[in-house]
Amino acid sequence: MVSLSCLFLTYGLIEGQHFKWSMYIVGILIISVVIFIIFYVQQKLRQKRDPLIPFALFEDRNYTLMNVVGVFFSIGVLGLMLLLSIYFQSILGYDAFRAGLTLVPASLISMCVSPFAGKFSNKIGGKYLVLAGLALTLIGMIWVIFIMNGHNYWVQFMLSMVITGFGNGLLISPTAAVAVKEVKDEVAGAASGVMNTVRQLGTVGGSAAVGALLQNRISAMNHGSEFESVFDISTKFGGHLSGYLTALRESLLLPMAAIALACIACAFVRKNAKRLSTNELK
Repeated sequence: MVSLSCLFLTYGLIEGQHFKWSMYIVGILIISVVIFIIFYVQQKLRQKRDPLIPFALFEDRNYTLMNVVGVFFSIGVLGLMLLLSIYFQSILGYDAFRAGLTLVPASLISMCVSPFAGKFSNKIGGKYLVLAGLALTLIGMIWVIFIMNGHNYWVQFMLSMVITGFGNGLLISPTAAVAVKEVKDEVAGAASGVMNTVRQLGTVGGSAAVGALLQNRISAMNHGSEFESVFDISTKFGGHLSGYLTALRESLLLPMAAIALACIACAFVRKNAKRLSTNELK
């Protein structure tokens, strides 16, 4: 049911601009919400009979906040990578392989930093590592906005990719560690599963939302004209790219806002939270 709800939500966001946000799209989005509400009610009724999602997990303040951080972090990072991929291919004229190589440093740095972040999480506090990671990710995004001019060389993005990758590496392990630290072993599997699922839903919904915003801004810059794909911008509109650069920068504000909200949520994490008992979670 959650997957079906997500399907309707994603389709509605992606195709909304194409259908000019007609009642057809509004109806699809409403269906998405209704399906999710039905799922929530079904799970609510099963709380005493081995539910898929034990709602008592969310009575743990840190667990709830780290789920919020995970959602906003996914929206921010995936939104950034999506917009950069479009920028490299539609504005700078890179093929998909070269665009992917330009983004690789962020993943490599994140992969190298993440194990060390996990080890230091308990020593210096996962909350502070997560805040540092979010701050670095936000700095990387700001750097991208300032250097994006339509005539960049790939090497100009290396510093922002390194900063973003380092920030991501500080986030992954500490976020999970802080979230499940106070959860009993008996429900650790459910807690981890819910958190990973919520993060993936943030990835899907966030990417769709950022894509929808970009389509809307490009359409507005082009006085409502339609286009086949954002990847055809440079071909279809020739040298008139200043408006599309503005649209990309404006669309980047959504991932930046998501990271900022994640910082606010993380700031409310408590150092010493109450450990939930098994009976409280059943």
